[in-house]
Amino acid sequence: ANGSKWERERAAAGIAGHLGDAADSPLATILSNADTGIKRAVLDATAALPSGVEMRKRFADDPDVTVRAAVVGAIPDAAVESEIALIRTALADPDPIVRSNAIDRFGAWKNAPPEEMLATLFDAEHRASSDTLNDARLSAIAAIGAFDNAKLMDSEGKASRFVGMEEFLRGLLSDRDPV
Repeated sequence: ANGSKWERERAAAGIAGHLGDAADSPLATILSNADTGIKRAVLDATAALPSGVEMRKRFADDPDVTVRAAVVGAIPDAAVESEIALIRTALADPDPIVRSNAIDRFGAWKNAPPEEMLATLFDAEHRASSDTLNDARLSAIAAIGAFDNAKLMDSEGKASRFVGMEEFLRGLLSDRDPV
């Protein structure tokens, strides 16, 4: 291996970004014994490529938390619907950074049933409230705040499906956590 760690990561990203979908791509050889930095660089470089889906599946349960976080973070908005199973799995990850990325991607799911969306986000916030890091909790609160409440209204403009948003928000005001 020639060059610095950074140079090797950039080279792998360049190859992945330009040749990731090519039939004769050297990517498989590069990834055969890649370190975590190269895996993250390749995930980032292939995010929007068709081969990115396979890269994310390949590394979704990597033992390194930074690689798992990069897997979820590399899912483009346009692919959230098709990769929701991977996102759901990451919502249960023991690491709050991985869950933070998963919550962000889950919040970008445009066709989610509104009740399921809010219930999942409330559950994620509740779980994250006991984490030592607040990343997942902040992501959940941001996603809840960005939720389109109009999806919960009936044709007369009344909240017809989900009750609990006001109670949740008021609870945050009295929460001792400085988040």
